Amino acid sequence: MAVRKNAWLIILNDFAHDLFSGFWLSCVVVVYLISRVADGLPDPAAALALRAVLGTFFWFVVVSLAVVMVTGGLRSLTYRPPQSDEEAGVKKKLLIIKHAVLGLAFIGGTWFAYSVAYP
Repeated sequence: MAVRKNAWLIILNDFAHDLFSGFWLSCVVVVYLISRVADGLPDPAAALALRAVLGTFFWFVVVSLAVVMVTGGLRSLTYRPPQSDEEAGVKKKLLIIKHAVLGLAFIGGTWFAYSVAYP
């Protein structure tokens, strides 16, 4: 089996896609947790400072989502077709379902992070 010359770029892109998907989720969770702490602080100055941190983490959410989309687009360019027609049909169907579910999760999670960071 021949190895493509740009195989290491493809693998790095795939790693970045997965890494930034996890980073996106982590940032959404951090936004939520920091918001809970900020809401419970008796000192308004400390709460305001944490709100500024929330804004930064919201932008991490946005940037990581952009990286996921770009690397996903690049990933589609290097897509390797399945070996059989039966496998191709199943894989295509599952990829559509996966991207629909994750697309809704990314939209909902990003909206949630925005609504928590900028109430």
